[in-house]
Amino acid sequence: MIPLIGIEEEYLVVDPRTRHVAPRAAEVLAAATDVLDVVQEITRFQVEARTPPSADLNELGWRLRSARKEVAGAARSCGLAVVASGIPVLGNVMPPPLTDDDRYLQGRVLYRGLQDELSICALHVHVDVPDPEHAVYVGNHLRPWLPTLIALAANSPFFVGRDTGYASWRVISWGRWPVSGAPRTSPPTGRTKAHSRPWRDRGRCSTPRRSTGTPGRRPGCRPWRSGWPTYRST
Repeated sequence: MIPLIGIEEEYLVVDPRTRHVAPRAAEVLAAATDVLDVVQEITRFQVEARTPPSADLNELGWRLRSARKEVAGAARSCGLAVVASGIPVLGNVMPPPLTDDDRYLQGRVLYRGLQDELSICALHVHVDVPDPEHAVYVGNHLRPWLPTLIALAANSPFFVGRDTGYASWRVISWGRWPVSGAPRTSPPTGRTKAHSRPWRDRGRCSTPRRSTGTPGRRPGCRPWRSGWPTYRST
């Protein structure tokens, strides 16, 4: 089987003169063409572009380059720019202005101050697998490589105008969340729901699909986010 691969890439919306983040993502979304899948993110200074699933790496690369060009053009038409950065370098981002969405607003009530630094961006590579059983299997066997992947992907030493002293503050910031990091070695998929139920019962995640990271939103593709393996639990 040749797996389908899809990519999501998140960008910060910035003022091209000051280089500070600008809470004007809605304008960029309105200016984006209909042929491009660009959506809102958790804050008002972030946007996300998505490619359709493809088994052809050349096509995938072309679509990703086209998406970047389209998003940059949409921002430029609004007097703005977009930056591919793991975390905001400049600007007033604490607490971030949240996008009007019930899920995001629910998170504010549930997690409170934990969301004050939730303005991180990533490139998400979604790889299709035949079934949940294979997703669990691959996730388990990727675990020894996660520290290496995190080191290779270090990308955010600066945050709100200062050097954090870390190679990747994005990892530190996201690591505070109860749904972050690698899950423990998981049982066969038939017991996955029972395996994740204690997380939900203790309030560590708000829904079953958030028990091990970010859920996939593209039919047919099991998700991989920022080097952390995830799998569907429903």
